Amino acid sequence: MAFGVTVNRRAGSAMLQDPRTEWDEALAIWFREQYELYENPIAGGSTFFDHWRQPAMRLNLNLLSRVYDQGLSIDGAQLGELLEELRHLEAYWKTCDFSDCEPLLYTEIGEKAHEGRLVPMEEHLFERLGYLREAIQVARKHDAVLSVG
Repeated sequence: MAFGVTVNRRAGSAMLQDPRTEWDEALAIWFREQYELYENPIAGGSTFFDHWRQPAMRLNLNLLSRVYDQGLSIDGAQLGELLEELRHLEAYWKTCDFSDCEPLLYTEIGEKAHEGRLVPMEEHLFERLGYLREAIQVARKHDAVLSVG
């Protein structure tokens, strides 16, 4: 299981939640072109559980705590709440020692096909936290819905 963040226009969010929508590859491509404003990865399942969910539970960060089990879909004032929770999580991470964590392999696709580089856990976490902050900015700018799952 992998976790990512997306920001979708409101009309698109309704379509995503409609159980009658029958998704195929063509519809998914069309949807992204029409409604998706932002998308980025956050973490793999175990990384998310260990470094996002567990600290969020200990710190009583209600929005981040529910992502692992329920996912999260928010807009409006809750975007500010999520931003505040990210500040608390970031402050917590700054007190952590990640030296025992295995670095993560990032695969670069492009000119150097599938070249991998190892990224320290701390760098990975702060980079992905930045993605969530970017997503919040996009959602606010477009009065859109941010989803994490």
